[in-house]
Formats: sequence, structure tokens, C-alpha cells
Amino acid sequence: RCNRGWLHLISHKHDAAVADFRAALASDDDIEDAWRGLAESLLAAGNMNQAESVSRQALEKFSSSANLHNLRGVFHIRQRQPERALPCCQQSGKIFPSNPDALTTLGITAEQIGDLPLAEQSLSQALAVKPGHAPAWFHLCNLASWQPTAEHIPAIEAALESASNDGARAELEFALAKALAKLKRYEHAFPNFVRARKRMAAQQPFDLEAAIAELESTGSQLPQLDIAAPQRLFVIGMPRSGTTLVDQILAAHSQVRSVGESGMNAKLARRTKTAMAESQQSLAAWLRREMPVPETALRVVDTSPGHFTQLGPLACLLPEARFIHCLRDPLDTCLSIFEQPLSRQHGYADTLEGLGRYYRSYRSLMDRWQELLGASLLTVQYEKLVTSPKGEIARILDHCGLQTEQSCLDFYQLERAVMTPSAAQVKQPLYTSSIGRWRNYQQFLQPLIDQLPETMLQAP
Repeated sequence: RCNRGWLHLISHKHDAAVADFRAALASDDDIEDAWRGLAESLLAAGNMNQAESVSRQALEKFSSSANLHNLRGVFHIRQRQPERALPCCQQSGKIFPSNPDALTTLGITAEQIGDLPLAEQSLSQALAVKPGHAPAWFHLCNLASWQPTAEHIPAIEAALESASNDGARAELEFALAKALAKLKRYEHAFPNFVRARKRMAAQQPFDLEAAIAELESTGSQLPQLDIAAPQRLFVIGMPRSGTTLVDQILAAHSQVRSVGESGMNAKLARRTKTAMAESQQSLAAWLRREMPVPETALRVVDTSPGHFTQLGPLACLLPEARFIHCLRDPLDTCLSIFEQPLSRQHGYADTLEGLGRYYRSYRSLMDRWQELLGASLLTVQYEKLVTSPKGEIARILDHCGLQTEQSCLDFYQLERAVMTPSAAQVKQPLYTSSIGRWRNYQQFLQPLIDQLPETMLQAP
């Protein structure tokens, strides 16, 4: 049953994997492989409470297992707790210094807490142990501080050729594309991004029409706004548009606490769908409990992806809230999304055409929100923020009812874990090298460009 469970897990059949591992444990609960498989299946299925319980029980039974210590590290990473993940990874490394999975998890954790040298060292060490290890290649190639050489390309290609499943192949295709892009071999990089995207789409199909229909049906309810102090702040926008940067700038303020990407929008969507009879007052009280303002701060900020789909409910339930919309050049934004294998809620990016259609609907929705929300919604242009930071940061803080502080200009010095693909970027001063990066791939982007109005493509 364990072998079948692992096959189901690799195939993303999480419920079947859970059933197989539970059956294996029912006949013999001293099988470490079954405990680990069950915990990993629950984690992959998003059942965090059971994954926490099973992984803890497993570690109590097999305290000297490097794999289980590493799994606890992965669990804490998923829970956005890199500081708790770090000792788990380190303990795994002590027990089994040549475990590529533990070394990779340590590298991911180190990046999130801002220790880029440790991240690069750990990921490189994982590849020294296991040259074809797909997760290590993926995270190393995406590490902002790592620069490949020409010799790395054949090594990634060899790993891709020997990969045992489509999940590993997709990671390696993304890694190869990223490495080629860093070497400025853009004409070879982009086809690998396309292949990786197709492989992801085949593994987990995405309903693009339903996603676009949801955007088009949103944004018709006029909320009652409030002039009270905006204790709760929401940074919104498409992925890769500068949301993590704005969140980091706000978090650097002495009177602001950030909860990062808490998933609040998804929680609110589920709550409003499953509690139809719940009063608006009850929902508002729940939302304020979910997003408490610490006694040591005046404001709390949330940067959950997809907030732009929930602006109506958020503004109705929290009429005093303020929203900061991050906008970046459409082609730079879409290219960056296409290059990054985000969660399947972003499956609209499986094709350039689908990405363009979704982006166009998002911009239409944001136009409706701007009309409805007025001054409570501030749009911040990424390009202006990185070229004229002092004025733009002052504008952001004024919108949030805050005084300007030097720490916000020095945001990159803030010691804080960042759990998004932009973790390394917000740990360094502002730079402008990402502006206009889409031009490196212009020959490939026509299916995307065809979906965007000319007015939207004008330089910001």
C-alpha cells in the first residue's frame, strides 16, 4: 500500500494517497515510510491540521529520522514560519548530512529569512550530493544572488533527461529557462518556459473561462465608506507587480505590522459562500478578529494574492480600510508571472493567450473598483516607485494616515522573513533593471500582446 500511496502522491491524487497510507498504518503503525507518506499527502492536500498532527506523532515515534525532521521543516515553511523551519532542517542535516531534500529545504528557508549565502551554499551542496535533484535546481536557478555559468546548462539538461516524473521535469524546465535567461540566452530560455507551462497544465487543468467570468461578474456593489482611521491596510494587485515591495516598505514603518500573504481573501470568499445567513455585522466582527491590530502598532497590512477579487466585501465590512493597488507594466507583469510556477489558482498563466485575457479582465475590474471606492483606493505604479521612491513612499504613507519615516526608504534593511518569490529582491535597495525586461522576449509575446488593448500597452 505504501508504494501505491507514493505513486498516487506523485500523480497529485492526494485523497487516494492518504487512503493508501492510512491503510498501511492500520496493519502496522511502525512503518516510518507510511507515517511520512501520510503526512506528506495531507500536506499536499492542504489539510494542515491533520498534517501537523501526523507529522508530530511520526517524529515522536521516529525521533532520529532525518526525513521526518525535514518534513516538519517543510510544514513550517507552508505555515509561513521559516524561523521554526530552520532548526528542523538543521537537525535533519545533523542526522543525515547528505540528505538532498533537507539541504534543499534549508536553502529555501535561508532565502526566506534573507540569508542568501547560506541559501546558495545549501542548494549547491544538495546538488553535489544528488546532481539531478529537481527542487534544488529550481530554487538555485531562481535565487536572485546566484549566477550560472555555461557549464551549468548541460548539468540541468542531463537532470531533465533522467527525471522520473512530470513534476520534476516541470521544475527542471523552469530551472533551465531561468538559467538560460540569466545568461541572456533568451531565445533558448523562452521555449523552456512554454514547455514547463504545458506540463503544469497537463498535470492540473485550469478553468480559464470560469476564472474570467468570476472577474467580470465582480465589482458592482457600492460600499459605504468611512473616514475613520484606516487601521487595516490591504496591498493588492497581480502577482509580480510590486506587492511584496510595497508590503516591505509599509512593514518597515514603526507603526505598521504586516501579516504578509495571510490568505484572507480566500477565507473571506469561503465564509461568504458557506454562511449565507450570517449578518454583515457578524462577518465584520469575524474579519476584525482574523486581522487584529497589535497594541504596539497603529496599522496592520495584509498582502494576500487575489485581494482584488474581494474588494467589495472587504470595503463593505471594513469601511475604514485603505487599499494600495500595485500596477506594473502589463508585459513585464505577465512575463514575470509566466516565468514563475505559482499555485494553480494562477493557472490562467498556462498559456500566453489565457494570461492576456485574464490580465485584461483584471484591469477592467480594477477600473470598476476605482470608480466605486474612490479615494480609499490608491494606485501605485511600480516604475515610478523604483525611479522616484521618496515621493511615492510619502504618497503611500499619507494614504495610510502615517508620517514618513526614514526606515521606509531603507526597507531592505528590515530583518523579516518574506515568503514570496520576491524574497531576495526586497532585501536589496531599489533597482530599475526589471523595467522593460519583456523586450528580451518580444519575438515570443505576440499571443499575449494580441489580448491587450493598445491603451493598456502604453508606457507607464
